[in-house]
Amino acid sequence: MKKKISIGIGLLCLVLLVVVAGIFFGKKIQDKNATVSGDVAAPGQKEEMQQLFPYEVAEGVYVMSAEAYSGAFVEDGSDREVENIWQIKIENTTGRDIQFLRVRANLGGEEAVFDVSTLIAGSSAVVLETNALAWKSGVEQMSFTAENLAYFQYERTIFPEVFSLSVTDQTLRLENISENDVSGDVYVYYKNMEEDVFIGGITYRVKFSGGIRAGEALAEQASHYQSDKSKILFITYGQ
Repeated sequence: MKKKISIGIGLLCLVLLVVVAGIFFGKKIQDKNATVSGDVAAPGQKEEMQQLFPYEVAEGVYVMSAEAYSGAFVEDGSDREVENIWQIKIENTTGRDIQFLRVRANLGGEEAVFDVSTLIAGSSAVVLETNALAWKSGVEQMSFTAENLAYFQYERTIFPEVFSLSVTDQTLRLENISENDVSGDVYVYYKNMEEDVFIGGITYRVKFSGGIRAGEALAEQASHYQSDKSKILFITYGQ
């Protein structure tokens, strides 16, 4: 039987974050209790910030750390090199999959925005400031608030009874193994991970335009996909 996914307002926000290009992430992921990188923290700041975190921005959603980051800017898919910008680590302990969340921060008087999509239950993500706001050492006061928090309103699934998925050398092969044609566009969503932490707030997607006939297999490039780091999270499609 054909199935149709109803995509809510939260997914519209998610779509703004998804792209189809290659990813590189050069910074070592910090552990759950990490704070500011030692080479940029002002004297005494590390201890002060350790007392600030974890910072609850919504019930069961925490900012675990704030630190400086240098490397590829993944949030817009450009992967351009940046140096010493703000990065936070967000953890979801709610038991529910978050479709989209914006964390607005006041960092020593400067406003910052961190967007994250598809933060599944029990997971965490390191997220770069949306506008690549420059890190400022010596910040004594920080505050964080949650905006536009949206949970998935439907089951997050890859429809194993409908599709068979495989990836080889960044080529995603999708086969319709059901007895029914899928006439609408099909989207495959994935994120990259390192040491069990999602890299960036961004969720990538691969589009199969025009649907897939029963028994047909199609292939598309998944340019950000890395076999040892990427995790396919869900599929959406329409009739």
